Amino acid sequence: KANNLKTIDLQINIGLITFITGVSGSGKTSLVYDVIYQSYLKKKAINCYDIYGLNEFDQIKLIDQRIAKTKVNDTIVVYCNILSELQSLFAKTDLAKSLKLKKADFSFLSKTGKCKACNGLGKTKISLDFISDLWSKCDYCNGSRYNAAILDVKIDNHSIADFIDQTIDQLFALNLSPKINKSLKVLQDLGLGYLGLGQDLTALSGGEIQRLKLAKSIIIETNGKCLYLFDEPSAGLHFFNIKDLVKVFNQLKSEGHTILIIEHNESMLKAADHIITLGPGSGPNGGNIL
Repeated sequence: KANNLKTIDLQINIGLITFITGVSGSGKTSLVYDVIYQSYLKKKAINCYDIYGLNEFDQIKLIDQRIAKTKVNDTIVVYCNILSELQSLFAKTDLAKSLKLKKADFSFLSKTGKCKACNGLGKTKISLDFISDLWSKCDYCNGSRYNAAILDVKIDNHSIADFIDQTIDQLFALNLSPKINKSLKVLQDLGLGYLGLGQDLTALSGGEIQRLKLAKSIIIETNGKCLYLFDEPSAGLHFFNIKDLVKVFNQLKSEGHTILIIEHNESMLKAADHIITLGPGSGPNGGNIL
């Protein structure tokens, strides 16, 4: 009964892929976010009289187009925990050991590792009086984010900044370690191989953010059975990327997870086990199951 939902009764099958469709304003978000997700968070029926079955899941993951408030220097390599694995590799080199550098020192967020001139941002701000501030590449670290001592440590003649400057596809081809490649393969499977590892999260589209959040969820590995909630994950995707995304959804289903997706793309809907359509209109004319 949230917002414009007309006191509807609804059953969603566990272990399958279900799509919620309907025109904009028909009640899709109200159903998925304001009823199902909020009931899970509050551990009681929210915006509904009763809800059964949430106890079947060990966790529920909301994969939407928003990214949590981040620092300016949050990047893909940090968000997906790949930087941590790169740090481990560099800390094991002979030069790092001789300089007594530890894993934490190879982070551009650390006091030891970051460029002092730009504070690890790789860019400096130029404040202007009447227009928005401008950012330019840091002259001291040349945009690498690191200080000179860290950049001197190399693997195959590459510094850690050189690896971060690669795309996901390029770093995967270098085959640095099984653990790093396992994470990169998840990103590739979701059609994100073209993204640069050092790219700021704020520069990504809604569709890219949603797939990135899914990738992180898979990389971390879900324990037990999970209910995944998505909000138009096909946004901005090419047909071939949609095929990749559907493969990942089917893999999650084969592992026993349940997937509930707000969607309208016809190519995506072909992957559905069930489709629930709300409407017939928007606002007060919506909220019914068709």
